[in-house]
Amino acid sequence: MARLFLLTLGFHENFAIRRLTKNSSGGRDVVLLLSIQGPAKAVLTAYESVKGFASRMGLVVRDLYMVDPEDLASSVVGLLGEVVSLMKGYGLRDVVIDATGGVKPLAIASLMLGMILSSRYGYSVEYYIQSETSMEYEVRLDERMLRVFSLKLSRDEARILKGVLEHPGVSAGQLAGLIEVNYKTLLNRLGKLKKLGLVYQKGRGGGIYPSPWARIALALAGEGYG
Repeated sequence: MARLFLLTLGFHENFAIRRLTKNSSGGRDVVLLLSIQGPAKAVLTAYESVKGFASRMGLVVRDLYMVDPEDLASSVVGLLGEVVSLMKGYGLRDVVIDATGGVKPLAIASLMLGMILSSRYGYSVEYYIQSETSMEYEVRLDERMLRVFSLKLSRDEARILKGVLEHPGVSAGQLAGLIEVNYKTLLNRLGKLKKLGLVYQKGRGGGIYPSPWARIALALAGEGYG
C-alpha cells in the first residue's frame, strides 16, 4: 500500500534518504519534505539530492514545504491542509514521519501534525526520530501512541488501568475483585483499553499487563500514578 513520507530537512539529506531506505519506499509512495522558511543554500542542495534519489526509485516528490518557526500554529494548519489534500488525491491511508533533520520547530510541527492526523482523521501514522550522534538509536511512535493525548477515559476505564498498573499480570477475575467493578463491565472496558493499546494480555486467559503508554494516559485522565 502506498504511503506519504513526510520528512524534515536540514543541511544534509542523509536522514531523509535513510528513512526512505529503511522503510522500503517505492512504487506509488509520495514524498513531502519540510524546511524552515527562507532555507539556506545547503538545504536546497539537500532537497535536490533527496529529490534525485526518490525520483530514481519511482517516488512522487512534492515541492519543498516551508514552515514559519515564528508562527507554528498557522504553519501546522496550512501543512495539515496540504497533507490531507495529498492523502485524498493519491488515495493514501498511511503516513511515515521522520523529524530528525533540520531545526527543532520542524520536529514540533510534524509531531503536532501526526497527532491530528491519527486522532482526528484516523490515518495510520508512524513518527520517527533517529540518532544524530555516534550513539545508534531510533525513537518510534505509532498512531496508538499519538492518540493517547486525545483520549478521554471514563472513570471505570481509569480505575481499571490504574489497577493493571499496580498489579501487572493480574487476571480479569482478580482485577474485578480488587477494584470492585462488575466482571462483565470490566471485560467490556478491557476490550476498549486493548484496542487503544494501553493494556495487553499474554495468551488467552493470561495475565493483563500495562503498555508503556498506560501511565501517560492515566495522568491525562487526572489519575496520577507514581
